[in-house]
Amino acid sequence: MSIQTFNKLVARYGKWSAILIFCFVGLPMVFVFGTSFDQVGTGNLFSFSKLGKLGTKTITQDEFEKQFIAIEMQAFTAENAENIGSYGVIKRRLEDFTPQIIHRLRILMEAENLGMNHVSAEQLRDYQMNWPPFQKKIQKRNEKTGKMEDTYKSEFSQVNYNLFIKYYIPRRPITVIEFDKLMKDNLIIERYYNMIINKLVTTEKENKMKFLADSSKIITKSSEVSYIQFISDIKITDEQIKKSYDALKDTAAYMIPEKRQMKIAIFSSDIPTIMVSDKEIKDYFAKNKDSKYSKDEIKVQIIKLDKKINDKEDDKKKLAQLDSIIKQLKSGASFKKLAKEHSTDKDSKDKSGTIDFFDPFKKEYGHVAKDMKKGEIKIKTGIYGHYIVKKLASRKKYDKFNKDIAELIKERIIQEKYSDSLLVDARDLYKSTIKDYQKKEVHASHILIKIDKAADDKTRKDKIAYAQKLLDEIKEKDNLKALVAIHSEDIVSKASNGSLGWFTPKTMVPPFANALISMKENGIYPTLVETKYGVHIIEKHAERNEQPFDSVKEELIQKIKDRKKGMRKEDAKKIAQSLLTKLKKPNNTLKHFETFNAAQKTPVYDTGLIDLKEKYILGLPGEEHINIIAAAKKLNDKNPLSKIIEQNDNFYVLYSVKILPPQIPEFDSIKNKIRSCYVIR
Repeated sequence: MSIQTFNKLVARYGKWSAILIFCFVGLPMVFVFGTSFDQVGTGNLFSFSKLGKLGTKTITQDEFEKQFIAIEMQAFTAENAENIGSYGVIKRRLEDFTPQIIHRLRILMEAENLGMNHVSAEQLRDYQMNWPPFQKKIQKRNEKTGKMEDTYKSEFSQVNYNLFIKYYIPRRPITVIEFDKLMKDNLIIERYYNMIINKLVTTEKENKMKFLADSSKIITKSSEVSYIQFISDIKITDEQIKKSYDALKDTAAYMIPEKRQMKIAIFSSDIPTIMVSDKEIKDYFAKNKDSKYSKDEIKVQIIKLDKKINDKEDDKKKLAQLDSIIKQLKSGASFKKLAKEHSTDKDSKDKSGTIDFFDPFKKEYGHVAKDMKKGEIKIKTGIYGHYIVKKLASRKKYDKFNKDIAELIKERIIQEKYSDSLLVDARDLYKSTIKDYQKKEVHASHILIKIDKAADDKTRKDKIAYAQKLLDEIKEKDNLKALVAIHSEDIVSKASNGSLGWFTPKTMVPPFANALISMKENGIYPTLVETKYGVHIIEKHAERNEQPFDSVKEELIQKIKDRKKGMRKEDAKKIAQSLLTKLKKPNNTLKHFETFNAAQKTPVYDTGLIDLKEKYILGLPGEEHINIIAAAKKLNDKNPLSKIIEQNDNFYVLYSVKILPPQIPEFDSIKNKIRSCYVIR
């Protein structure tokens, strides 16, 4: 299902209905985009003639592999069309795609039964023209932003056509005729989905869910078929697998990668050390116990009647039954007796219908019961049932004070103290630099009518006449804000109804600035103002001679942060250098490394045994640790200590504890992986 089709569904049915259709109908096609790649070695994936059966039809390995290639065609995007040659090294695990391949084969068989499998040469060419490798990148101006952006247009390229076949599918020779056949299959499958969607459009609303459920049966059947089941009639012997293992065991396909264990000292330039006492933490917990460290719980009695999906007649019947039960309750009947007689809720019907204290958001009737008064009775219909709910009691359940909560509170207090100190420092900086904020500022809006420098006299006069007409209307009706969206050509201010915010007039081009400076009162400037950009209609809203603290508070706080962070960064680097100097002395061991950091209150992180394939190390601050990983790879038993490494505004010192070299896995531990990957030489 294409993005365009999904957007049409959103427009017609709304977001949630479209998502339902997408999940039932489109997901198996889209799923292939999210499946990860895996290196499977260089073995022959095409050694079997007969693969399995689908209904009464025998599927050959060749047919199965071709559908795999067709999925790769769909996954191929316009952005990577330019780098098509680099995709020859990628190999996907075939068995990961088995449900999608079987699903495709089922649809193609169904389409043939429905007579939907005829595709003319012209239809095929039109479909191919929209395939990404045939999309030529061009520059086009975005009408909203005015910027030049990359876009793609359909233009058949025999070069791209040949490159895709040569590089993107290097594992199997494929002819142009076979390629066209797979493209035809993709078109037929798209037609099938469109047929389902069109049928949905013409189907009565109440039958839509049933139709979706029927349409999803083919998907469910496909998903239940595993690759091992599908190829169960093919016997792969241990001797074949052993042969593959012997050939590939010392390659990247199977080798267990090198692993390292390191101790990493972190010298942070983030928030400085702020002391928080145990008393402060406990006082904070007590003060915020009701608002932050508790949750509401309720106790109710219920009578539940099961709900059938999309059965309005049954709904009416059940609701009438509940109305009758409520009349009996109001007449003095026992809730306990009626619950036992009518309720279908197994957990409560033998307990007087009682549900003991629970979080109201964990039951579908809970949010209604939460707002009810004690003793009140209401009917609530949910997804799974129709309910009579009687509220018995409510209470607060308080979190127990423990180590985890104490740590969270400590972090929160540190943040609050740090924010308070920044605010105090910002006020002091404002007072000491008040002259910097004693500048005349104005708040204004405008409408811009652009006039190109190369415009001829007639075009110029027409534009000015058009702007003058607008100005006359605005003077009469005071409606500049209303006309901005229709007439202004300043894209940035147009989004804010023409507002330019507060600014110093001299930051504008001279004619614009002079007009504002000359205005003694707020309002519309009496004439058009011409600048190098065109002609402007200007409205002045207000002016001020001093920027209030609140208007520059964030700017001042950022200055304080940057200044303090710079100082902390220097301090962190000095401490890291002090550690490095000590460790370079003879006989200074890992123990000294940890002792030093404990004294300095600098955290030491133990990585455990990890490989260094990723861009980050779990547990360290920051999203990427490229510099740290690069330094770690250089460490060895003779040189276990790194230099000072800077990453994410922090400093690190690494100590290599252990290095496990790459290992060849035992045959028994990997033979099933080889079998499932189908790597047979």
